[in-house]
Amino acid sequence: SPQPTVKWFKNNVELKNVGTKANDDTYELVIPNVKPEDEGTYKVVITNPLGEQESQCKLIVIEPTDIKCDFPEQQTIQVG
Repeated sequence: SPQPTVKWFKNNVELKNVGTKANDDTYELVIPNVKPEDEGTYKVVITNPLGEQESQCKLIVIEPTDIKCDFPEQQTIQVG
């Protein structure tokens, strides 16, 4: 089959110079070191002389949270 053209979009704006991994009929967008500003709706449009296919998904970035306690590591309690 003809080699396809793969275009990626974030919030309907075409992304240039992005990392794409191709494996048979599967294409992956690679986003290294994801940050909160990477959140959005991503779409891929794949075209060749036989037609066009598209798919989209929403990326939500959840940041890790540090939990800090004010308790000392060891504590002695007198009973009675």
